[in-house]
Amino acid sequence: IKSSELKRSSASIFPNNLNATFIKIEVSRKTFVKSIIFFPNLISFPHDIKGNIDIQILPNINGFPDIDNPIMSFQRDISETVNKKWEIVLPKIMKYPDNGFFVTFYYLSSDTSKTALLKMNKDTYMYSYYPQYKAWKKSNINGYFYKLKVLQ
Repeated sequence: IKSSELKRSSASIFPNNLNATFIKIEVSRKTFVKSIIFFPNLISFPHDIKGNIDIQILPNINGFPDIDNPIMSFQRDISETVNKKWEIVLPKIMKYPDNGFFVTFYYLSSDTSKTALLKMNKDTYMYSYYPQYKAWKKSNINGYFYKLKVLQ
């Protein structure tokens, strides 16, 4: 199951910022998420990118991510994003929540010029976390283009 791609548009995983993409699919029966695939834009991509990226799956509470109650948290090596597809196999299979969920990325880096660029979708928006206010704000840019591998 995938979102609708926004052709020729991409956004970086902004270094040193916590950003979230909303994932909502239409399902009529019990569904489990095995993995999430994102699509890097390889045209202007730094192939020597290094470091870990923190990933969280957060529940949807009133249209915003609930940072205080993560469904799961884990890390991946950001160098995995240099491939045509970046498949994030979840540490454990997750039951799909009826109201959707958010995927967050946090890439801590001293070199802010090197980051991953992911293709965008036209179905959802990006959310940014502002720690000084302890609040999420909806951005005016679209979320990342994704594909889910599910079990039903």
